[in-house]
Amino acid sequence: MATDEMQIVHVEGEIFRVPASYTAVGLLGSGTYGVVAEFTDKSGRGLAVKKVFGVFSGEGEDLAEAKRCLREIKLLRHFKHENVIELIDVLPPPSPSFEDIYFVIGLMETDLHHVIQSSQDLTDDHVLFFSYQILRGLKYLHSARVVHRDLKPRNLLVNSSCDLQICDFGLSRVIAKDLDGTQRPVTEEKGLSSDKDSPLGVSIADRALSNGRRGSARPKLRRCLTAHNVVTLWYRAPEIILSKSYSFGVDLFSVGCIIAEMVGRRALFKSLSDADHLKKIMQVVGVPSDMDLKDIVVTENAADDLQTAIEHAQEADKPYIVDGCTQWPVIFSDVDQSKWQPQLIGLLEILLSFDPAKRTTAIDVLAHSFYAGISDPDDEQVCEQEICWEFDSMELTKDNVRNALYRECMPPDARRDSQEIRVIRRVSISAIALTETLEGPDYFTDLYTGRSAT
Repeated sequence: MATDEMQIVHVEGEIFRVPASYTAVGLLGSGTYGVVAEFTDKSGRGLAVKKVFGVFSGEGEDLAEAKRCLREIKLLRHFKHENVIELIDVLPPPSPSFEDIYFVIGLMETDLHHVIQSSQDLTDDHVLFFSYQILRGLKYLHSARVVHRDLKPRNLLVNSSCDLQICDFGLSRVIAKDLDGTQRPVTEEKGLSSDKDSPLGVSIADRALSNGRRGSARPKLRRCLTAHNVVTLWYRAPEIILSKSYSFGVDLFSVGCIIAEMVGRRALFKSLSDADHLKKIMQVVGVPSDMDLKDIVVTENAADDLQTAIEHAQEADKPYIVDGCTQWPVIFSDVDQSKWQPQLIGLLEILLSFDPAKRTTAIDVLAHSFYAGISDPDDEQVCEQEICWEFDSMELTKDNVRNALYRECMPPDARRDSQEIRVIRRVSISAIALTETLEGPDYFTDLYTGRSAT
């Protein structure tokens, strides 16, 4: 928690209220929720400061966004894991009647989406290591009974050493436990759609991945941080569409989509609607059996979409499925067929199962033969303390949410629910690196203007 005096800093026309020990480097992005700038602290460490403005500017949905912001702060304060974005600080507001919130988060160089869209060569080792870190982070999150619900390449921050961190927890939920210890699935919350990026869902990519050295000339670039309303759908598990109740399997389905995208260099399911998404899933994994659907309580509204998708899949040609097996070289015909090794195909079969139970758990997936040369259960820690989630059921009033956020901005000894968190030791795999320089003008222009397809 920042304890030094505060200063007002103008960064390329944007006003930031930050500790006096911070030095501005430049603006990284701006968009619907606010602006992000790079600073350094007195030790020279790079920081990303996100200003979320006008959190309490209105009623209804505006307060829902403030609650998402509170939810993310709560979670990130609890977590300490190298594959989860680091919340370094929440800067104290000038008064309890504040309107803006300042987050200080760890500075990463780009996100996985932009790596996939770039000319960077993604080898089998890259796919292995990136996906391993996602699952390693999910093992930690799921052990805390947290389901992310919005995993996608844009929410996976990476750097030139191939370190990966999961971000954007504004839509996450904690799986509740019944009195007998049984975990209760997530149920949808009225008014909270998973189609919007939350306040900390921002990628930082202000430097070339090859070095990150200071002092060299850099173009002044901006990235529009807009909501990607349709893109999130592409990584959505079928039970999110069909049911109001689901669990950790939704994250594992998203991982399957992301792995396929890393190999194929384009999204697996470029869906336009819920119904279209179900059709595209069935084109790849086949029509679900009654057993596949037995644990999915299909809502009345989704029943027609499911039936339409099944009928379409049964009547349509099936170029992607032969003898019950998905033909990945046909789906991604422009990709070297040698990339689709049996172990990878077997992994995707598990992760993309229509039946959530067949996706098993992050622990089981890490034990899959695909990760035999990299997985180490002793270095895949779990979260040892449960999260207090009572705040999420508070009455959604401006005063309640503002007071809760104000408490979260206070020093640790002033917060009733401050908790100790353990530091997870670092995995180091020196053999893998993003070797190609990504400092070309086309790469950064696309990165900051958001011209890419997804």
